Amino acid sequence: MFRYLCVNILGPLAAPLTLHWPHGGLPELDTPAAGVVAHIAERADTVALLKLIAEYSERGERVAVATTARTNAAKLLSSESTYPKGRKPAGVFDLLRRAQRAGYLEAAAYRGADRHQREAWYVTGKGRDFAGLPSETAGTAGSAGTYEEPAPVAPAAPTAGSAGSA
Repeated sequence: MFRYLCVNILGPLAAPLTLHWPHGGLPELDTPAAGVVAHIAERADTVALLKLIAEYSERGERVAVATTARTNAAKLLSSESTYPKGRKPAGVFDLLRRAQRAGYLEAAAYRGADRHQREAWYVTGKGRDFAGLPSETAGTAGSAGTYEEPAPVAPAAPTAGSAGSA
């Protein structure tokens, strides 16, 4: 009788989860997550992306905003161990757009060495708090604006001797 009351009070059992365990990795759901589990996974993946973008920015490497750029987040960050492996590039770009709308990321314009204008992701103070990162230091480029990379300097051409010297 007691068992019957607990089932009725707590409700029906959830469907069983199917996991697969990749070699050298952690168990992953075979089916897409839903509800609270999806929200937790989305939050964890967003935090992982924010941490990676902050790390790259602090090293002076830019993560491009343009999804077709060779340095976009899905291409540039995917080799990192903390990158959310279960996400396809479209899912990563969706997380980045949501993070931008939440105020965790901003796009900052800069000019590359070829003088073309581009945009890169930078983690905001709000994003750093959300991801559990320390506050920005003065040496990091965290605010939106325009930045120009210096153009490569060509070596000076040798000069011919002047007419008066010999």
